[in-house]
Amino acid sequence: MSPRKVVPLLLRLTAGAAFILGAALVLPRWFADRRPADFRIDGGSLVITNAGGRELWRLETGVADLESDAFFRTRFHQKGFRDDPAGQRRVLPLLLIRDLDRDAKSEILFAPRDKEGRKSGRVILLDSRGRLVWELETGTAVAAGGRDFPPEFCVQGIALCDFHKDAKPEILVISTVREGYPTRILLLDLGRNILGEYWHAGPVGDCEFVDLDRDELPEILLAGRNEEFSRPALLVLDVRQMSGASPQSPAFRFEGKKPGSERYDLLFPPTPLDLLAGTEAVLDRVIPLLGERFQVLVHPSRALFELNYDLKLLTVTLSRSFELRYEEEVRNGRIEEPYDADRLRRALADGVLWHDGETKSWVNRRAASNPPPAEK
Repeated sequence: MSPRKVVPLLLRLTAGAAFILGAALVLPRWFADRRPADFRIDGGSLVITNAGGRELWRLETGVADLESDAFFRTRFHQKGFRDDPAGQRRVLPLLLIRDLDRDAKSEILFAPRDKEGRKSGRVILLDSRGRLVWELETGTAVAAGGRDFPPEFCVQGIALCDFHKDAKPEILVISTVREGYPTRILLLDLGRNILGEYWHAGPVGDCEFVDLDRDELPEILLAGRNEEFSRPALLVLDVRQMSGASPQSPAFRFEGKKPGSERYDLLFPPTPLDLLAGTEAVLDRVIPLLGERFQVLVHPSRALFELNYDLKLLTVTLSRSFELRYEEEVRNGRIEEPYDADRLRRALADGVLWHDGETKSWVNRRAASNPPPAEK
């Protein structure tokens, strides 16, 4: 081959090699850039972006006054906190970007929220390209204690847990009537089928998945409040049988709902500081611990009750800040009895009540609302 032909050939080969090398370097990045990873709020739209912030697509929610970017940022992927005059409050996720069906593509699970909590009862599942997979309206008419509640609900949180370890996580949805009572708890599969539905007479603000009975199937722990008794409340649900409504007297009983299948239902006493705060005492969060134990935190006093996996009360903890606030209220004349940590802890421990499914009553000893077969 002549030198005149060799040089152009080498140039073409070099250019081709450079193109192939460039494509090998750029194309993976280009495709990777199309993976949903983050978001921003633009008016009434949820804008999904890649990890670098480039817009991939947007969902027009139909909600003109959608909550702010900052609001959803604290409710993105994991639990967060919101500011409260009496201390930080737990908030649950409303937006998840996860590969739910193990196809190497991220889906988007979103519960829109407007600034007034109206038009906020939906849960939406979208594929990685923004196409609607399904939509569920959690609001439904319900009656309790002779009162009719309209189907105007507000989703408080969504959470994922692969209960059966089959790489297909179930979806827990907590949705409450805008007034804060009652609450509908739903367990869904990825196809939007309802696997479980439970009604509670009060708000629910936190959830945890804990294998209490060590059978490799976690139970659902829900922290909140029981409106009938004006007390912080803890519910334990079994995912294999999740139905009915919380045990209430006729004044708060749900109409048309069968007795609840809850494993345990506990009421916690408000502390003297809770009674003075002017806000409703509530279990704000569940805190897992090592050694088959967990704590529940009462808001606003921040008293801690520690229990083991058998739902037996172990200890009550009152912080130094609790003591200082209590002593200040004594000086102000709003509390009469002086601070005595031991006396307070004993009184609070004695005030914990379990719902006894056998006697259909509340007792101050460990009892199960619906004992599992091993306990019968």
